Formats: sequence, structure tokens, C-alpha cells
Amino acid sequence: MALPPIQRENIFEALKAFDESFRHQPEWQDWERRYEYAINVSGRRYPAKQILSMAANTPPSEFSGGEQTNKSLRDAGFKIVEISNVTEEGKSNDG
Repeated sequence: MALPPIQRENIFEALKAFDESFRHQPEWQDWERRYEYAINVSGRRYPAKQILSMAANTPPSEFSGGEQTNKSLRDAGFKIVEISNVTEEGKSNDG
């Protein structure tokens, strides 16, 4: 599914909502082990696909992650970083 262009304001609202309602929930404590890409805002990372889902008001299952998500976020002016400690099993590859 193609996503419509997302306004920066909607993404900032999603970032704020993630910090307030999701970041401290148990299911999001280790999100960086399950995601390959993050939005980097002022040195803080956010799960790219989740943020785009929230900003677009579209379930994550309705669009692909990776390039589709990253392009939408880059087009809105956000920096995307690859999370290097992700493995196929979703485990840390730090050691």
C-alpha cells in the first residue's frame, strides 16, 4: 500500500505520543532488537515504522518497512539510522 505524504507536524506529534505512551511500556523496552531502522531526533532513537504508522494513522501491517518507511520519513526531513545490533532472530549481536 502506498502511503500519502506525511506532514512533519504529524511525525512530531507521533514522536511525542511515543515518548508519552509507548516508550516505557514493557513491549517497547527492547524495541531496538526488533527493528532495523530508527529515526534519530536530537540523539534519541524512535522505531521508524511505528512512528510512521502513528503519524499516518495506518496500521503497520498495511505498509512495508525498510525503504518505503525510510523514504517517507526522509522526505519529511528526518534522519534515519540503521540499527547495527539487529540479527535475523531479533537478538543483539554486540558480542
